[in-house]
Amino acid sequence: MLLVPDRELHHARSLVDARSLVLTEDVPGVDSADDVAAIVIPRLTATGRTRLVRLLDGHDAVLGPSRPWQVAAGSHTRALRGRAARGEHHTAYDTDAHLAEIVLAADPEARADLRARVLAPMADLTPATQERLEETLRLWLLYRGRREPVAEALFVHPQTVRYRVGQLRELFGDALDDPQVVADLVIALGVNPAAAAATPPA
Repeated sequence: MLLVPDRELHHARSLVDARSLVLTEDVPGVDSADDVAAIVIPRLTATGRTRLVRLLDGHDAVLGPSRPWQVAAGSHTRALRGRAARGEHHTAYDTDAHLAEIVLAADPEARADLRARVLAPMADLTPATQERLEETLRLWLLYRGRREPVAEALFVHPQTVRYRVGQLRELFGDALDDPQVVADLVIALGVNPAAAAATPPA
């Protein structure tokens, strides 16, 4: 399933199988004011998918996963969730390449509750300090505690990372050694807070 604005429909149709089914009105799950068309593409191979995404680069399009026609609705649902999860990303969006992002955006209310719970130790910090420590913590967890790549990603000196991690250890204590807490933190920090606030429910 490919979702495109009406203004992109002519270009998108020129790139897909001529047998593709096009729905331009009353697209399920889409506000009629959005002027979005849905294209059901038959037999889209992995190679064809890669080529289509490349050709759609720079165009406002969301491509759902390939599914047998009997369960094509699942591809449509995923494409709708992709539209919601992508935020301000308005170029070709292949949902297969953004599965974690779509999962994290699936329940914004639960995500906000999780963030509030696991980041509670930082609640009394100034917004600027909290933002710096959140990003440091996210990268520190993703890079498994290796200071050099964290420093490189943050454009700071490794000693700065060491200092910030020391602050985090003071705030979180032994919780940073608890696998469940670490898992919750990775999920909670997996979406940029500004983008998350702008993402509507799918």
